[in-house]
Amino acid sequence: MYKYVGNISDLSHHIIESFITNKRIAIDATLGNGHDTDFLSNIFQYVYSFDIQKQAM
Repeated sequence: MYKYVGNISDLSHHIIESFITNKRIAIDATLGNGHDTDFLSNIFQYVYSFDIQKQAM
């Protein structure tokens, strides 16, 4: 995709940590294996995660 971006998850985590000021509620709409939900739960007071795949988490 973009060659100057190595890992899109690392980039999104950096943006969330650096630029989001109200860290009360987060939504992870693609729960998957739970890594991003785990990341968000360390920063936000509440995290709501959803997925449509049966094998998610």
